[in-house]
Amino acid sequence: MNSMDDTFERMRLFRRAVEQFQDALESSLGDLERHHAAVDPVWRDDRRRAYDAEYAPLQAVLLDYARHLGPQFLEFLDEKMRALDDYLHG
Repeated sequence: MNSMDDTFERMRLFRRAVEQFQDALESSLGDLERHHAAVDPVWRDDRRRAYDAEYAPLQAVLLDYARHLGPQFLEFLDEKMRALDDYLHG
C-alpha cells in the first residue's frame, strides 16, 4: 500500500506534468497564431474561409483551456497539495 508521502510525491509530479502541458499548449497556440498571421495576407480563398470555420470552435476551446481552465486546475492541485502537506507535516 502506498503511503501518503508517496501520494504527495505523485501529486507533485502530476502537477509538474500538467504545468509543462500548459506551457507547451500556450507556446503552440502562440506559434499557430503567428503562422496564421503570416499566411493571412496571401491565403484569402474559399478554402481559407472553410478552414477558419472549422478551426474557430477548436481554437475557442483551446484558448479557454489555456487561459482559464488550465490555470484553475493548477490552482486546484496547489490547494490539494497544500492541504496534504499540512496533514503530513503539521
